[in-house]
Amino acid sequence: MEYNLIRRCIIITCAMILLTGCNKSPDATAENELMSTPLENPNVVNEEDRKIIHLDCGDVLADEEDNYISNIYDEIYENDVAEKFPYIRYVQDGRIGYLSSKNGEIYIQAQYASASHWDKTIVVGNKKSKWLIDENANKISDNFEDAYEYELLGFYVRIKKDGKWGIMDTTGEIMVPCEYEKINKISEVHAYTSAMKHGEAYLLFTEIEGDHLIWKAKKIGNYSDIGALAEGIFFNVKDKNGNTGLIGHYGKVLIKPQYKEIYVKKPDFKEEIFLITAKEFDGTNKLWIYEKKEDYLYEVREDVV
Repeated sequence: MEYNLIRRCIIITCAMILLTGCNKSPDATAENELMSTPLENPNVVNEEDRKIIHLDCGDVLADEEDNYISNIYDEIYENDVAEKFPYIRYVQDGRIGYLSSKNGEIYIQAQYASASHWDKTIVVGNKKSKWLIDENANKISDNFEDAYEYELLGFYVRIKKDGKWGIMDTTGEIMVPCEYEKINKISEVHAYTSAMKHGEAYLLFTEIEGDHLIWKAKKIGNYSDIGALAEGIFFNVKDKNGNTGLIGHYGKVLIKPQYKEIYVKKPDFKEEIFLITAKEFDGTNKLWIYEKKEDYLYEVREDVV
């Protein structure tokens, strides 16, 4: 009887200690010191000299010796730990903020419904809009209905305002006005993409003028839709009847719209060769080889089931 009573007391005491740690708020003061020893066998994500320790009541940031360096939060983003950006996203009560990866302290309070970053610029937002802030949480852009995460190595953001799409750089400067019904994903290799405006397809690309890099638009035809850049060269286009064609470098028509679908594949063994397959509406296929160096399309086989 005495043994069971002592055992129950120990269990209750341990439970109270654990609950106390889990109930700490992000604004806990020095009077509520963090637990310095992790629980036994925690689920640990190792990322360089920082770790996220997953507890039953939330996540905590720890150093390489498993010492806790942050308070306990609902979630700490694992992917952020290994990034060069010096701050790590955390979630508390459904809101996102940033912790310092150096000491685990709050750098930006959890106040946003969404947050993504590149280098020292952050896209944040609530249910109605998104905007840019710098690393000190200073607002550096207008509010937009939507803003896609950074593309082309983090230099540009697709933005939406009054139902139309444009492109902004990470300083908050508008590079392409918000006047397109659609702007496809910007290439990860080139500042190059496609867009639709008033039932016409456009290519959007950059050119150097003097000391400045500017975006330009080139209208390429009356198409009902244009796809994203494929293999750094090609765009699928559709005419008003739903037929698919293929556009090459800067709007060159490679295949007129007449097929149900068109696929582009780059073989592993050739850097300058691409295989293009077009599916007919009757289920048969046609096959071409495109040579990048010559900018020429060779028909190889046709009527292949």
